[in-house]
Amino acid sequence: MARARCVTLNILRKNGVNNVAQALWAGGLNLDLILAYAGT
Repeated sequence: MARARCVTLNILRKNGVNNVAQALWAGGLNLDLILAYAGT
């Protein structure tokens, strides 16, 4: 689980996300947001 969390945070950082909690919440509500990130 720790590795998956680390990969997720690195992808979010690579895409310039400032608020990780908000990005995770929005991604949980809309799968298209997650798929739009570069590096996935």
